[in-house]
Amino acid sequence: TGAGWVDINSTDTTSYTYNNLTVQTQYRAVVKSGTCAIAYSSPATISIQPLPTVVITNTKPTLVCENGSIDLKVTVANVATGASGTDWTINYTVDGAAMSFTGSGNGSKTTTISGITQDVEVELVSIVANGAAGMKCDNYNLSDKLQIDVIDLPIATVNSAPTALCT
Repeated sequence: TGAGWVDINSTDTTSYTYNNLTVQTQYRAVVKSGTCAIAYSSPATISIQPLPTVVITNTKPTLVCENGSIDLKVTVANVATGASGTDWTINYTVDGAAMSFTGSGNGSKTTTISGITQDVEVELVSIVANGAAGMKCDNYNLSDKLQIDVIDLPIATVNSAPTALCT
């Protein structure tokens, strides 16, 4: 529209397939038959919905005691309502092991990671629609990471003890 119209040559097609659009785009049909004047259809506008995003908001790196747990805190944005809702599943890994949690809408969200016995890395993988009430767009290219460092539990030892007691 801003740069004018670009012709797509077609003589007998009633539909057009569009791919890889990244900005709002308008299409219109132009019809000419024989000596008749050119006729223009009303423009059809395709709007681009931004992909949902997920960002980890924990302090990086996060410290936890051995066998402890942490609340993984994320901010979810750009979730658009699908056919009947905004439900989603966030997929992530903990040292390569697949994990997930579900939620709905935008905002601050939390899930607990338990039983941490060694230093691990959490990596976000994707946010996808969850069921019939799922959000509109999926994002399979999340990349935020969180390093969780384990603080070893202290070990207490007794160096000496009396072997006999006075009475």
